[in-house]
Amino acid sequence: MLKNKTQKEQFSDQFLKEYLSRGFGNMPKRELDVLIFYLLQQQKVFENKTNYEIARMLKTTPGKIKNLKYEAVLRFGEEDLTDDAYLRNRMKEYFQDPILKLEGKWLYMQIEDPVLLDTVKAALKEGGSFFDGSFNAEVVKISGDDYSRLMKTIIYEAHEQSLIKKALKNKKELSPTVFEEGMAALFKKAKDKGTDEGVEFLRKMTQKLLMSKVPELVEMISSLT
Repeated sequence: MLKNKTQKEQFSDQFLKEYLSRGFGNMPKRELDVLIFYLLQQQKVFENKTNYEIARMLKTTPGKIKNLKYEAVLRFGEEDLTDDAYLRNRMKEYFQDPILKLEGKWLYMQIEDPVLLDTVKAALKEGGSFFDGSFNAEVVKISGDDYSRLMKTIIYEAHEQSLIKKALKNKKELSPTVFEEGMAALFKKAKDKGTDEGVEFLRKMTQKLLMSKVPELVEMISSLT
């Protein structure tokens, strides 16, 4: 599971540091399980694996893996789940290899990570969007307008003043409305390309938007509107 000496040493050092910080023998079994899971995550043991595949590795159930993922972040993670930067960073990771489906005006996003799933749902609600997760608890069904608002929350609001200043310097406009119009145009292009090609186009463009800095964002949005 831990394939090289460096991984094993880092795991051992981190485990002992955290375990002994509570006083020897004082860590409850459940917290011990969560710590081990968290440290394995840190060593990328579960990278690119589904909850089902992780469950098989650890000889447990996918449901327990979901709970462990959540508890690992809450107990040992250093991220602030209320910070928009957390959502941006997790979405960057997600769009490297997302499970997406385009069907008519709807985008289906399957998100196995329960923390990211709840964070996305919270961002959609905060932006005034309605999403449907009734078919499958891990699948978020959103419209093109919802996608636009989600991207505005994740990308635009984090760099609003810098984007507006850069756009004005280039004699362009990049208001929140213009940004959403750009995202709507991007979503329409994806739909027009058809199911498989459209999904790949949307994945690549969304990942590029998430990774781009302000100058590149201004040019990308301007080219879409």
